[in-house]
Amino acid sequence: EYRLTETARRALGARRAWQAGGEA
Repeated sequence: EYRLTETARRALGARRAWQAGGEA
């Protein structure tokens, strides 16, 4: 479960950064 959370968190962070970069 820890790995799933870590992966999801990493994916979320990457997606957030990508979205922020796209908007900016």
